[in-house]
Amino acid sequence: MNVLITGVQNMVKDTVVKLAMGKISGKVKLKALSFSDFVEDYEDPALEIPVLHDIQQKLTKNIQIKMLESKAGEHHIINGYCTVDTRLGYIPIVTKESLAIFRPDMIALIEVDPTALGSKLRDRDRFQEHKAVERSCALFCSAWSGSGIRIIRTGPEGSRKGAEELSGLLKEMLEGK
Repeated sequence: MNVLITGVQNMVKDTVVKLAMGKISGKVKLKALSFSDFVEDYEDPALEIPVLHDIQQKLTKNIQIKMLESKAGEHHIINGYCTVDTRLGYIPIVTKESLAIFRPDMIALIEVDPTALGSKLRDRDRFQEHKAVERSCALFCSAWSGSGIRIIRTGPEGSRKGAEELSGLLKEMLEGK
């Protein structure tokens, strides 16, 4: 089983994934792969498209290598994002080629209520726009990969609600395998 976790970059996903994996880790072999382990933070306003293509290729290759190193029966949680916000606009980071390698059975889109972010949120309108773009790209990824998509919302009550829903989804999927 492979699950691609997506949502706006640097917004709560890591916490939700860690909490969810903690709820089911002893029962199954789960391997978490995070984009942040393979890509340096690149919130550079001068980021150009050729650089992004290089990042896309390196990211995909590194995750593919980690997936190939997996043990038999191991399931993958790929924690990332579909788009990057640059000075040029939003650019997809997940490609058709990477989806062919990740082979997600499900895409879990983690959406954060802006009120839960407090001072971390600099531009509410830009965040809402990026959230909408991320949702659209996640839908395309779902269509390209033939996987399902599940929207998991977190709010002012924190990441625990999202973690409960994600762990429930993972348990359901594992029971079906």
